[in-house]
Amino acid sequence: MVTRTVFLGLAVLLAGKMSTTDAQLFGNPTRTDIGVGTEATGLSQNYTAVAQGSAALFWNPAGLAFLDGHNGQAGIGGLRTSTTTLFSRYGTGSEVETSFQRIRPGNIAYSRGIQGRRRGFGFGLGYQNPYLLDAVLNYSGSYTQNGDAIELRNYYKSKGQLDFWTGGFGFQIAPEFGVGLALSVVTGSSTEELIFEKRTNGAIADADNDAYLDYAERSYRGLDARLGLLLRPTDAFSLGMRIAFPSAIDFSESGREELPAKDGEYYAWSLDGDVRSYYSGALGLSYRFPFMLISADLAARAPDPDAYSYDNQRNYWQMGGGVGVEVALVPSTLRGRIGYRYQDFDPNPYLVYYDGEVFGENDLPVESEVGEHTFATGLSYCLTSNIKLDAAYSVRKFTAATGNALSEDRYDQRLLGGIAFNY
Repeated sequence: MVTRTVFLGLAVLLAGKMSTTDAQLFGNPTRTDIGVGTEATGLSQNYTAVAQGSAALFWNPAGLAFLDGHNGQAGIGGLRTSTTTLFSRYGTGSEVETSFQRIRPGNIAYSRGIQGRRRGFGFGLGYQNPYLLDAVLNYSGSYTQNGDAIELRNYYKSKGQLDFWTGGFGFQIAPEFGVGLALSVVTGSSTEELIFEKRTNGAIADADNDAYLDYAERSYRGLDARLGLLLRPTDAFSLGMRIAFPSAIDFSESGREELPAKDGEYYAWSLDGDVRSYYSGALGLSYRFPFMLISADLAARAPDPDAYSYDNQRNYWQMGGGVGVEVALVPSTLRGRIGYRYQDFDPNPYLVYYDGEVFGENDLPVESEVGEHTFATGLSYCLTSNIKLDAAYSVRKFTAATGNALSEDRYDQRLLGGIAFNY
């Protein structure tokens, strides 16, 4: 959900006025978690206990401790984001459906493992983009207030990504138990565009606040760290844990606000700040049968220690989990995957701080009664004993509402293809 957009539209509607200073801040970014690797996508990201090869750098770096030989992975994928919105505060609104799509590299990584007589060690390097900052929201509505006919139009679009340049290692402290650590230099960029218009009896009543076009660019740089633990007492059973530490990501923002009703008058700004995440992690287990693998995850995001007591979304744990199944369709040649994942709705996985001050505390609460649901499927085809081709498709759905004024149905489709080699 786009908290900046909701804030702009509803603040004008409910309060009737917004300052130009507020209009200079887009607020907390919308983050779409697309993960890393085609296998993980096909299992709906239930991969903590399965993490192997180069994808372990993100999901559980302890998986590198059990790697034997060389592994390389490369992938490319597309994301299509669609939203259907209904604005209904005070009067009438219509459903508006908007979507956009684009193609992004999935990941390119290499890892190497060495298995000794009693201990194993592995390391890896890679480029990954597990988080996209894509969102689109478009709504309109009309109502009557104090005898005046009010019409609203609002369009918002965000596009961007965070790129992880990662190095990590894992080692066995016992024959069945491994630990690992991955560190990432985070870079990235995003653009945000907002078009807002409010007409009273067919005209712009307030040239400063009833019509504006906002555009902003951000560049990101920072660090990400994650710790992994993996227990494999047998060849069939695995138990894994991943802990992701709060990211430290700074950004620079520049933007421009145009006021069409004031003969092209505009404001420009340049600001610095940082985005902050929370402690998060997952506990996973998997069991490999002769012709089938079952993998399950339980994920959690810790509360924000700076949250106010009345902020239900930041002051409580966010939970999730799911299960994935892999089956051998043709022994040694073709494998199929399906997965499902549930996640509590989290409108603010990142919080924006400008010069140390958090933005967005006065936003109307964005809530979902049903949470987020992800369904996935995938295939692996072994070209040779050392090379395989992978494909995966996933769908994430959720419904969210802001007060009793705006509801949003979001539908994200992810298609990913890749190649992996082992020798």
